[in-house]
Amino acid sequence: MKGLSFLLVFFLSLGPLLGAGKYSKEIPKAMVPTVVNTTLTLDARNVSAGRAVSEGTAPNPEATRKTTTHSETLQINVGNLGTTSAAVTVHWFWVGRYATSGNWFRAGEGEKPLTIDPRKSEVVLAEAGDVEGHVTRSAHEHYKSGGNLLGWVVTVSNSHGEIQVVKASEQYLQAFAAEPPPKKR
Repeated sequence: MKGLSFLLVFFLSLGPLLGAGKYSKEIPKAMVPTVVNTTLTLDARNVSAGRAVSEGTAPNPEATRKTTTHSETLQINVGNLGTTSAAVTVHWFWVGRYATSGNWFRAGEGEKPLTIDPRKSEVVLAEAGDVEGHVTRSAHEHYKSGGNLLGWVVTVSNSHGEIQVVKASEQYLQAFAAEPPPKKR
């Protein structure tokens, strides 16, 4: 009996390590990548965000279908407070969840290499790819599909690929800097 309870405790302790994978519905653990001392600064903010709602074609004539398209534009400002030029790569992506499964996805991913002179900054504009969410309603059904954008993550890496600075729209999304969710299907 002691051996069985030991195995049960052992497998339950492995649960957090094995269960929270890329396709998990759980909020990611706060495993933010280790950031080294740096002279780089990072600021990011939404400069444009919108949702457009349109009527879609429903699967049957008695139903209605609405499609909501989400789009965002992000302004990223990377600064160099050091005394020498810095060669860096800015990487960004948006994080969302699928309406039906609740699994995480990433969209609107991009990156741009920059060389920033001492005591200067560079501005990058990043656009999220459009993400659509659908709601179908009729007398006997109510169905959701597609996904919803929840926020964004921006990282600045040095020439060795080491993350120097992380910024996210929500603090819990910073954990995706170390291991991003899978790309949108």
